[in-house]
Amino acid sequence: MDYGVPLALYHADGLARLVTDLHFEKPHRLKQLQRYSSGIPSSLVSRNNTQGLAYRAVLSHGGRKAWPHIKIAEEMAARSLKAVRETGADIVYGFDTAMLPSLDRLRDEGVMIVLEQCIAPRAQFIEAMSRMRQGIERRGLSIDLSDLENEISFARIMGEVEQAEWAFADRIYCPSGFVADAVQSCGIPTEKTRIVPYGVTVDTKAAHHKPSGARPRVTFCGRFSWRKGALEYGALAAALRKEADFEVLGSVALPEDVIAAVAVDVRFQGHLNRADYRRTLAQSDVMVLPSYSEGSATVVYEAMALGVPCVVSAESGSVITHGEDGMIVKAGDEEQLIATVAKLLCDPAKRRAMGQRAAVTAQSYTRENYGHRLVEALREDFAAYEKSARAT
Repeated sequence: MDYGVPLALYHADGLARLVTDLHFEKPHRLKQLQRYSSGIPSSLVSRNNTQGLAYRAVLSHGGRKAWPHIKIAEEMAARSLKAVRETGADIVYGFDTAMLPSLDRLRDEGVMIVLEQCIAPRAQFIEAMSRMRQGIERRGLSIDLSDLENEISFARIMGEVEQAEWAFADRIYCPSGFVADAVQSCGIPTEKTRIVPYGVTVDTKAAHHKPSGARPRVTFCGRFSWRKGALEYGALAAALRKEADFEVLGSVALPEDVIAAVAVDVRFQGHLNRADYRRTLAQSDVMVLPSYSEGSATVVYEAMALGVPCVVSAESGSVITHGEDGMIVKAGDEEQLIATVAKLLCDPAKRRAMGQRAAVTAQSYTRENYGHRLVEALREDFAAYEKSARAT
């Protein structure tokens, strides 16, 4: 969620300084840079736009490289320490794999360190990708998996970084129970973690809902990749192509020959602007996300807010209650995914009722509610941190 944390703190008069790599006081003229504007006054922002632009230029050349992430984290470490000393901040809030270079110095300053584990631990991702690779091999598909091997190698490096960060953190905030469970399975005590679900605000009045009688549409939202369940979604489309149209709203991370092998029955819409994306999503009959590893996928919050029933993996980290406001399956279980979606496609009344309940649930997970939950969590945890510090 872009600037969700600093904006929540700013609106609660709790932001001493936002330390980031790239930020513009006003929306940039270049479309691809407009997202790097939060509305937070520049007097409260520490940035290095030159380094930030260079960092993104390196990443845009493709391939998974650890060194750009480590380098930008090192650059921000000195500014983070300076910000704490200048403002007298009590809490430092940061994000996984971006904090390590500054943590030992911040610990010496006596601040409470809160780390947000935005996505499931890399160890979970590596194990999940190993299972997915076995699925490809069982099918006998002749596919170049060098890109997947690069993803796994990158995850191993970043996994070492995140585990070192956990040792320094006083609290680890997780966006879902799935992430919290995965962190705890890596040896982190339960009392060190806290679940703070995300939130998305969607203008549902502007949505154009699908006309009755039209052919059912099933939608996959997000980057079409191995991690997000491209293999399983392709199998779903092949199995149910006579019952519905299957589409992808988002960029494609797989080569054309792979798409031809695993997703021939899928129509790709490409990356859409926010308005077109939500309008298209609102016309869907079912949204599917069979991801192997997420934090708490915001596309699910969006679909729920629009009243679209969702079938997602448990690993998507959703706020869905299975069978009530959506359906939950296990990542990699193609048979379960196909059977679940097939039942929804043949029962329009159930889809409508489930979508309506999803929209009600989503009202508790708006951007504003997320901010309130986050600020309250920080207040509670800092009070406990101070009490513990006094006791020692």
